[in-house]
Formats: sequence, structure tokens, C-alpha cells
Amino acid sequence: MHLAVMLAGGNELVSNLRVLGDQPGLFGEAASQPTAWRLLDAIDEGLLATARAASGQGPGQLGSP
Repeated sequence: MHLAVMLAGGNELVSNLRVLGDQPGLFGEAASQPTAWRLLDAIDEGLLATARAASGQGPGQLGSP
């Protein structure tokens, strides 16, 4: 969830997870950077392409207005 919050906030760097991790009272315990990278590495590119196509947005635009 923290990765989603970080991305929704406009951050593009996994290292920005530290900002959430530095505020455990507000966000709870945040994932470590290695954990975030393992999650990103596990994303199914085909499923991601399908989600982008269904949303009508191309790569780099998912979540943009």
C-alpha cells in the first residue's frame, strides 16, 4: 500500500519510500526499498499492458488525468 500511496503522490523513485517510513505514526510501517523492488520486479508486464489498454492510457500515463 505504501508504494501505491507514494506513486499516487507523484513520486517516481523507490527511495522516496523512506519519507513514508520516517512517519510511522501517520502511515504505519513502510516496506523497505528491497521489498518494494521485489514487488516491482514481480509485476506481470502483460497484465499491466492489459490494465493500461482498458484504461485508455499508454505507458507512463496510467493514473494521469
